[in-house]
Amino acid sequence: MTRAQIWWLISRISRHIAQYERPVVIMVGGAAGVGKSALAAELARRFGIDQVIGTDTIREIMRYMVPRDLMPVLHESSFMAGKSLKNPYIKNKLIYAFGQQASLVGEGVRAYVERGKKEGVNTIINGVHLVPGHVHLNFDDPSMFYFHYIIYLSDEEEHRQRLHLRAEGSLRDPDRYIQHLNAIRRIQEYMRDMAEQANVLVIDNVDLESTVKMIMNDVTNALETEVVS
Repeated sequence: MTRAQIWWLISRISRHIAQYERPVVIMVGGAAGVGKSALAAELARRFGIDQVIGTDTIREIMRYMVPRDLMPVLHESSFMAGKSLKNPYIKNKLIYAFGQQASLVGEGVRAYVERGKKEGVNTIINGVHLVPGHVHLNFDDPSMFYFHYIIYLSDEEEHRQRLHLRAEGSLRDPDRYIQHLNAIRRIQEYMRDMAEQANVLVIDNVDLESTVKMIMNDVTNALETEVVS
């Protein structure tokens, strides 16, 4: 298929995606500062999907429902979750606690997706908690289209600069994230390892436009039979 044909098909899918009987769910996971939110927003614009949510929003709702003393790991940032663990025998507290947090938030993601399924809503979800193996969705469900991607940044200095850039125009303190960049990048490696084990596409998000095209092509290839038929 030529590039012109691919973009024709993408255009056609973008126009008709809201009409599918099977809701489309696109999940974009990745560590803090790798560009998940910008990517999700751009995919939503090009695919014409209005429903976009971050897992931090889902976690915030869960925090109000579950007190800190009951589930302390839920009330810490992903890269600080290890401090909530008191068991001295856990060697890698960062990854262990992050995995616990991802599994808890994963249940919130599953509930959100199930609600969207009942309403027939197309959705894009982004966040650090979208870790393969921790989000228990039925990817073989014939009534849904699921797409899962993990993005990362291989260049540490680029990662550091993006943490600064994303703080512009927001209340986020970039220094807090940069001070914990090593922990953030360890989480990134864990997410990549889990994605590779689950055969989830992993993308080095060096350039936003290239990443957008890669994901759009992947979604297009999966949906083209629905459009062409």
